[in-house]
Amino acid sequence: MDLQQDSILNEEVDVQIYEFTAMMSSSTSKNLTDIQNEVRSACGITIVDSEPTETLSLYKQRTRLKIKFVSLAPTLAESVKEIVNAIRKIDGVYSFQVRKIRKVQIEA
Repeated sequence: MDLQQDSILNEEVDVQIYEFTAMMSSSTSKNLTDIQNEVRSACGITIVDSEPTETLSLYKQRTRLKIKFVSLAPTLAESVKEIVNAIRKIDGVYSFQVRKIRKVQIEA
């Protein structure tokens, strides 16, 4: 192994993990667990937690979500935009609005 390869292997990777809370309106006909599983498959998302769902009508429910993700895009704004657009495309999701974003401290 040459010196360049050795230095690459020893570089510390700077992984930025963030968490945001969001409000999601979705169809009552679609299982919330299935929607959350599809949310987890969106780019960079690692954890999805939800609070109890509020039924708004016969067809619509609102859920507060806490989502942790790894910022994969060059900027945080681009990462969030990618995630929001991916979630809004999920069948059964009517709206998705990010409320608060914070950086998660990684313990060494």
